[in-house]
Amino acid sequence: KQDSNCIFLKKYINNDHMSLHYDNNFSVGIRYTIIIPIYENNYNVSKLIISDKYKRLHVIHIPLGKAIIYDGSKIHHGVSVQSLKGIRTSLILHMYNNKQFSTFGKLRKYVSDIAFKVFAL
Repeated sequence: KQDSNCIFLKKYINNDHMSLHYDNNFSVGIRYTIIIPIYENNYNVSKLIISDKYKRLHVIHIPLGKAIIYDGSKIHHGVSVQSLKGIRTSLILHMYNNKQFSTFGKLRKYVSDIAFKVFAL
């Protein structure tokens, strides 16, 4: 089964975070990630962070209702730890400029799917 464009809401509360990572991209095209923050309370400290080629961390501020777009398979990124009372909700979209799988992409996707099933990731 081929990955498709998707859209979802992500809510960060009570120490939620996302470790630095690269997104999977099994296609021959670019897999863009678009993030639009839609709600933050006054206690929010959760932010998008990226790591540059020297492993320095940078906090990316995205104003409410504005968007950022990037190729998550090439940019090392994550989300900083949320405070205990903080709330941040973002709309996240994944879009491809070409969703066709390469032969190697099909193999990577197959192995990834097995790993998720075996290890219940």
